[in-house]
Amino acid sequence: MQGKLTRRRLVQVICLAGGGALALPGIPRAGEPVEDFIGTLANQLLEIIVKDTPREEKKEQFRALLVDRADIPAIATFSLGRFARRLPERDRIDYYGLVAAYISSIFATHAIGLGGEEVAITGSLRRSERELLVNSKVKFASGRSLAVDWRVTETDGVFKVFDVSINGIWLAIQQRSEFMSVIKRGGGTVEALLAHLRKHTY
Repeated sequence: MQGKLTRRRLVQVICLAGGGALALPGIPRAGEPVEDFIGTLANQLLEIIVKDTPREEKKEQFRALLVDRADIPAIATFSLGRFARRLPERDRIDYYGLVAAYISSIFATHAIGLGGEEVAITGSLRRSERELLVNSKVKFASGRSLAVDWRVTETDGVFKVFDVSINGIWLAIQQRSEFMSVIKRGGGTVEALLAHLRKHTY
């Protein structure tokens, strides 16, 4: 059974060694455009990770990239699970911003564990008209590698990241488990989650 996406859980996932990309024998690749999109994004992330900058600066750089390249509204809504309908319309934009900041904060804290030498795209698959899967590996100087897979959506030719798997752990799924747990502990109110995000993000 997979654990919740706590900070400790994420750093354990990031520090796992080895693991190959998803093997898809005989299935055609999704194509160069989405692979180029992920390849560019992955190397931009790697550049932020390895650069010798303060944590707060890394966090802001991660956040800016997430807002531009990830489908934050879809990720944030998915992370609420069955509680999504309880999010007041007046809090929606604030919540989206908190989710982007929260994810960025976690990655800024544990960025060193992803600081490889290069990122290689190893495969891709179009799963439906709007959903694609791209496989990649982060390669380290020690010779080990880290499998990183990307769920990507496409709308009118525009790609957005929906989820990322690090060695088989899908982060949006883990985040939803954590968020729902926070809401339940808070008496079933989305306001409890908003308070939790504000406390653990800024």
